[in-house]
Amino acid sequence: MDAFGKLLRQHRESAGLSLRQLGVRQLADLAQRLPATIVRDVESLWGWPEHRVHHTESWVYTHAGRLADAEVAQDLALGLYPGSQARLRAQVQLHQAARLIRGGHIPDGLRHAADSLDALPPHLHNNSLRSVAAQVTSAVPAVERARPAFADLADRIRA
Repeated sequence: MDAFGKLLRQHRESAGLSLRQLGVRQLADLAQRLPATIVRDVESLWGWPEHRVHHTESWVYTHAGRLADAEVAQDLALGLYPGSQARLRAQVQLHQAARLIRGGHIPDGLRHAADSLDALPPHLHNNSLRSVAAQVTSAVPAVERARPAFADLADRIRA
């Protein structure tokens, strides 16, 4: 391992961060230095508004088990998303469902996922949304998968 790799590992370990989490922190730092024209561009793929940073944090922290950080990121992302981006809002709501499940609130998480899918018009459901919804079902422990709400959600994702 080179000197930079050792320094990076030491920094990560001292901060208690995984590589994924360190990347999110660096992303947030870099996003603050972007030109205003890029930050204000909320509709194109080339813009990087603040809600995208929080969306990324939401996913990373949810899957890394940093549930309090995930909740903060989710609240920030949902508060900033424009109404024109309902599908992306729904993805963050699905992150919320996974966070609830990972926190032991399985019925609430399954219900939140179903409600989030129901609230989004069917023509906005795509493979990306279904992939995030599938991550919700993956968060359910095997011993809890006999719940009717789990089977219903899993069937809806496959449909």
